[in-house]
Amino acid sequence: LSVVAVRHDDLPEVSARVVIPFGASDDERERAGTALLVARALTEGTVERTAGEVAE
Repeated sequence: LSVVAVRHDDLPEVSARVVIPFGASDDERERAGTALLVARALTEGTVERTAGEVAE
């Protein structure tokens, strides 16, 4: 885990991002395609939800 912090005294906000190095090559054989399915849902959305709604 790496943490990078940049201070901006003129901006009264905090944001964070967590990146987990995990992908399709880490899928178990029984769950092949799960990482790709999740990645696409987060970037493209689904039939019932937009990408923004999935991300929430």
